[in-house]
Parts: sequence; C-alpha cells; structure tokens
Amino acid sequence: MITIPYKYNGNLSNINLSATIKSSLRYNGIVILENFFDTKNIDIINDLVNKDLADDNHVIKNKKSIFRIYTKKDLNTREELNNLAEYTLFKEISSWFYKTIKLNYDAMAHIDYPGVIANSNFHSDPTVGIKFYIHLNDINSDQGAMRYCLGSHLEGYLRLKHEINSGSLTDTFGYKSNNSSDMGYRKIIDVSSSKGSLIIFNTAGLHSAGFNKTNDCRRILRYQYSPKITKRTKLTRILRNKKQLPIFIRKFFARLDTKRCYCSNDALPIYDDL
Repeated sequence: MITIPYKYNGNLSNINLSATIKSSLRYNGIVILENFFDTKNIDIINDLVNKDLADDNHVIKNKKSIFRIYTKKDLNTREELNNLAEYTLFKEISSWFYKTIKLNYDAMAHIDYPGVIANSNFHSDPTVGIKFYIHLNDINSDQGAMRYCLGSHLEGYLRLKHEINSGSLTDTFGYKSNNSSDMGYRKIIDVSSSKGSLIIFNTAGLHSAGFNKTNDCRRILRYQYSPKITKRTKLTRILRNKKQLPIFIRKFFARLDTKRCYCSNDALPIYDDL
C-alpha cells in the first residue's frame, strides 16, 4: 500500500505544490498546508468577515453557529475574498478534480460557538466535491477541529455511485458510531492547524466536526467549486427526484445524472494502490 504524506509544514517552495496536493487528495482524500497564508492578510479577512456577520439581513444564525454565504456577486464587491476565489491554485486543483474548466463557486464564512457540537457524527456529503478551508484562527482538537478518515473518500465515491445507479436518493449519509474500530477504516486524523493554514479535502471522505471545549470560537472561511450544471443535468435532477414517477424511470434519469457523483478518475486511487 502506498503511503503519501497528508500534512506539510513550513516553507513549501522546495516542493511541486500542485503535484503534492493532487497526490495527497488522490490517496488520502485530504491535504493540510500549515501557515499557508500570511496572518496579516488573514487579519484583514477577519475584519471583513466580522463586518459582514454583523449584518443580520445576510447571515444565518442558530444555537451552534453563525455563517454568511457569499455568491459570485457578493465576492465581486469584496476584493480580498474575490482574490482568493480567483486564486490560480484553487481553480487548477478544482479543474483537475472535476475534469473541466467550467466551474461555479461560492464562499462561506463559518463561526462555531464554544461548547456546542456541529456535525459531530462522521458523514460523507451527498455529492462528491472538493472544499478549501482557510483557518481564520488557531484551531485545535479542543476547539472542535475537523476530523477526517484517511482514504475513506473511495468508499464514499463508490457508495454514492451505487446510490445513483440504484435510484436511492438519500442525502448525507454517515455512521452512528464515531469509534474507528466500529467503522473499520484507516487512520482518523485531527485536522488541528494554525491561523492561515489551508485544508483541501474530498467531501466523499468520512469527516466530522469535534466538540468545542474552549471559550473561543472556531472560525473558518470555506471556498467550494463545482462543475457548471447543464440544462440536461437540471432536467434529469428534476425527473430523478419526482417521487410520483415509477422507480424504474427515476433510476433511468438517476444514471444520467453523472455530474452529481463523478469526478476525474485521476482524483481517485486505483484498487491496486490500496
């Protein structure tokens, strides 16, 4: 079995950054780049996010967290956030992952309050995708740092593919137990990282948030890219989800909906490597 590092610290100038990220995403499902962004730039972003979160007309609040979603239009009016959305590295990795240069994207500022549990059960997202997390403050296990099960993205991908082909249309799926021995998977890592670190991960892999035991919030800026949806894909999704239709018809349209689950074969390890 091939072992690929998933975490990199310090100066990254002596490595091929793009190839390193792709390799770790392919085999581990995640890569952690410590201290990737200058903390002075992160301070500017934090000030901007704080200002936006103070506007109750554009935020979503609950007992666990507060967040603000930024559309492309929103990002165009915020230079610092838009520069990240247009970051060449983000677009290159996303184009490789989805095997297309035609991408949609959005961003979300997400703050988890102390003492609460958010998405604490291990789960896979209902679509195969790629997310970029920027830590806006130091986040360790006590602050509810994300956990990720290395290599589980392949199982998640195959399960989603099966659900599509069988016509099963469940949302996010997960496990009631967070015990790694019960799950039967490889190493579960704690994604503790310092302010300015960049985390890129495959959402098909099993992941969860931890329990914030501190008096500090967990602050994250998330960017997510996805392939642009064609008119055909929109139609197939409408028909696939129309419960009044017979199941065999829904299965047919589910099979056409390849954009929901498929990513580039190069973004997944081959069986002989596992």
